[in-house]
Amino acid sequence: RDPRRLASTTKFIIFSRQRSGSTALVRELRKHPDVTCMFEIHNALDSPSWLDNKMQVTDRMRELPTFMHNFWRWCPARSCGFKLVEGNL
Repeated sequence: RDPRRLASTTKFIIFSRQRSGSTALVRELRKHPDVTCMFEIHNALDSPSWLDNKMQVTDRMRELPTFMHNFWRWCPARSCGFKLVEGNL
């Protein structure tokens, strides 16, 4: 991926508590064609195909900085993010 495109990608993390409405927020963000947003990074069922071979689901929380680098490096959308729930940290 072109490094200039990586620099122009809007990167975001949704920090939330359980039962706070964050899933509804993610659903709305995912409706936009220029946004990629994962529900929760430890959820293998929500893992995009372009990320599957970059890092195992079980390693994502243990190696969060590496996951974030890979996620934003390979994300094809103009805005890329994911949700972290309080209990995941």
